[in-house]
Amino acid sequence: MNPQVWAWPHKTGLHLCSLLVTKPEESTYSVLSPSVWVSTDHDDIEKVAKAWGAQVHRRSPEVSKDSSSSLDTIQEFVRLNPEVDVICHIQATSPCLHPFHLKEALEMITKQGFTSVFSVVREHHFRWQEVKKGGSVATQPLNLDPSNRPRRQDWDGELCENGSFYIYTRAMIERGLQGGKWAYYEMLPEYSVDIDVDIDWPVAEQRVLRFGYFGLDKPEVYFPVCVVPLQ
Repeated sequence: MNPQVWAWPHKTGLHLCSLLVTKPEESTYSVLSPSVWVSTDHDDIEKVAKAWGAQVHRRSPEVSKDSSSSLDTIQEFVRLNPEVDVICHIQATSPCLHPFHLKEALEMITKQGFTSVFSVVREHHFRWQEVKKGGSVATQPLNLDPSNRPRRQDWDGELCENGSFYIYTRAMIERGLQGGKWAYYEMLPEYSVDIDVDIDWPVAEQRVLRFGYFGLDKPEVYFPVCVVPLQ
């Protein structure tokens, strides 16, 4: 059976609030750049973005298809905005991104000479080769020796893309999404949140309360405690 392609209507629009809704001048993006853009082909998302001070890149029908990639849209944006030298591509589904993440990653391009920088998180998962169901082929370990399984505290884990952000020079994006002199920027797990399907929302909401960015004047957040008397 072929896997179904599932889309979450207006997922990006639902989530713009956590990235733009503080004081406009203190949003995650604008503290670093005077040019903050939201790419969309949807009227409601455009209204939300403009209401909170962002500029809008209205996608053309050619790059708004179900099969369109982020690269297609970014390359279109670059063609229409020749004054842009560095592009910081933020995923709207990563609500715990902070300005210091972007500042440090951007300096890897502006000061260290990298042409593309992307965010990663360290994970500790033992991976196994996928095999066809009902077959007789045995699975094989991909990143461990089963006869010498390491303890978590003895294993550095692996660096995995978390999709939070990608930063690249104009010259790099004209050739492709990643390449040239590239580097990763490691984010701590508490900031590495990705909203992909609806079940991710409850976890993301709680993580945002503790680790989200709320502007320069961070409000106090209180968590209710339920006390149950022992019988």
